[in-house]
Amino acid sequence: RYLGTTELVCEGQQPTKTTRMMQAEEAVSRIKAPDGETQPSTDVDLFISTEKIMVLNTDLKEIMIDHGLRSISYVADIGALLVLMARRRRP
Repeated sequence: RYLGTTELVCEGQQPTKTTRMMQAEEAVSRIKAPDGETQPSTDVDLFISTEKIMVLNTDLKEIMIDHGLRSISYVADIGALLVLMARRRRP
């Protein structure tokens, strides 16, 4: 079940593991519904290869996320949630 996506700004070139974990926790707090409220989510298929990670909406057969693996900057396991963080290049 896919809960959503949010964008965080990170200052500096090489954030520490502690900084990345704080960012992952912030992302979860932005996306996860407060206790007692219904959590919107979408059924997805997750594809991981040596080249990229892709999240596909199961119902619509639409690609929601398609990132090269070199852009994945951090993976966190927070409770029952898996948080993937990917870097974007600035335009």
